[in-house]
Amino acid sequence: MAEAEAREKDDPQRAHPRTCLGYTLKSQFPPGNILVPKIMQKAVGLSPVAIIIALLVGVKLAGVLGALLAIPAAAGIVVVFYEWKKIAK
Repeated sequence: MAEAEAREKDDPQRAHPRTCLGYTLKSQFPPGNILVPKIMQKAVGLSPVAIIIALLVGVKLAGVLGALLAIPAAAGIVVVFYEWKKIAK
């Protein structure tokens, strides 16, 4: 048993799980939580906060399909409210 543990410690190919988690978070967090909302803001016209909230609600309600449909649904709701304001005047 001690030999197996010693081989695992000396193996340079084997990365520590915390190191892998750190690299994954470091490489995935900025694009997923900063860049995507900014890109969607320019493409759809929603604020980044509204995009993140829409994604969270969509995932909670319908999982992956909800995440895919959350931003178009939120943009549609915003358009309906803007048009409703125009008609009400």
